[in-house]
This record gives sequence, C-alpha cells and structure tokens, in this order.
Amino acid sequence: MLEEDQPAVRCYTLVDILGRKEDDPDAREAYSKIPRQGWAKDILGLQKPGGYWEPKEPTTVRAWLDFLYRPKYIATNWRALVLSDLGLTSKDRRIRAVAELLFKYKLQLGSMVNIFNDEVCIVGNTARMLTRFGYADDHRVRKLYDRLIEDQKEDGGWHCFESDHGTLDSWEGLAAYAALPKSKRTRKIERSISRGAEFYLERKLFEEGSKKYLPWFRFHYPNHY
Repeated sequence: MLEEDQPAVRCYTLVDILGRKEDDPDAREAYSKIPRQGWAKDILGLQKPGGYWEPKEPTTVRAWLDFLYRPKYIATNWRALVLSDLGLTSKDRRIRAVAELLFKYKLQLGSMVNIFNDEVCIVGNTARMLTRFGYADDHRVRKLYDRLIEDQKEDGGWHCFESDHGTLDSWEGLAAYAALPKSKRTRKIERSISRGAEFYLERKLFEEGSKKYLPWFRFHYPNHY
C-alpha cells in the first residue's frame, strides 16, 4: 500500500492508516503525483476536451436524459466518482470541467430533469462526489443534502425506489455525509447520520443468514452502490 506506482493509495495509507499529517512531506509528495501517475492519470487521459467521457454531447432529448450517466459504469458520472475518491479536487481544471457539466446538465434548479428528482442513490453519490471535489458550500450541493434528509425512512434507512422501508441503499446517503466535514454538518444532518448508523447496527449484518456472506469480509473497489 506504500508502493509509489499508485500515489493515491500511498497518500491515503500514510495519512489514514499510519497517522501522518496531510502536510507531511511524503504525504504531500504522493498527493501531488495523483493526477500524473496511476489510476487517476489513466482516467483523465480518456477525458474528452469538453470535460466528459462519452463519445460526444447529446443531440436528442432522449440522449440528453442519460448524458453523463450511461453506460454504466464507464460514463462521466462513474469516472468522476472514482476521481473524487482518489483525492482530486476542483483545483484541477479537468475536475472543474466535470463539475460544470454536472451543474449544467443535472443540477439546474429550474429544469424538469435534474438529480434532485432522481433516485436517492444518485443523489447520495453526487453529493459525495461534489463535496470531495470542493463544492460543499454550493447551494445546489446543499440542496442534495436536504433531499437526503427528506427522503430518509422512518426506520432510519433509505431506498432507491418507492418503499416505506430502508435497504442497503442507505450506504449512498451515509457515504455522502461522511464526505462532509463536521464543521459543515447541521443538526438535522447529525440526527440523520445517527439514525442511518442505527439502521445498520440494529440489523447486525455480519450475523445474518445461515452462513457468512463473504463479500462483507473483503476489501473491494469501487463502492458505487
């Protein structure tokens, strides 16, 4: 995990596992290499001049509806999620280009087609991504967090589709909250986090079923859903 060929992994290992400060020389060096080496470089190398990863911008209404999201899991939405996980922010002009596309095509408050009316899974993923990119204070991103609060079920969970009960879809909402600095969490968000955590803890997921569910016990990536 400290090998230099994947600087994002090296940086997170130094800071999150070994307890180094973010301004530690080794951590700073690793962070500076993220856009220039490894997975992030490979992904950015496929980005089109317009900031997206699709072959071209949409020309029909139907194509516009799916623009940036399909095909799964190689369209712009998914590439951007990974880049946000790898630590890139809007300080990079290529990330700013991605964010501008999302704000233009998916977060227009006056549009009939926007993420605010979409599945709560997409809302959570987008909030997490844009927060990590550095847009936590943008009013449109704050509105995504409002949606997470509003859509939380009575049992403390979330569900991507119509339901009175939460499911494992609760992960996307909690992941978005985890990306939000504590200084930016309102009382409503703190309460929502507590309810969401209890939703998982009450179910004792590791103990469910007649035998252990092995995927719970291995590291895997990406964590889109």
